[in-house]
Amino acid sequence: MIELYSKEIAEQMQELYGRLPEKSRRLYAGVEALKLPRGGVSYIA
Repeated sequence: MIELYSKEIAEQMQELYGRLPEKSRRLYAGVEALKLPRGGVSYIA
């Protein structure tokens, strides 16, 4: 698996993601996926 974020950043993102309501989670995941190169959608999923 590719490692696009440091472990600390990934943990912070997961913490934030867990506190968001469903609609905001989807929007946040989409924004993060678009910021990444090819394979970003699969990585975020």
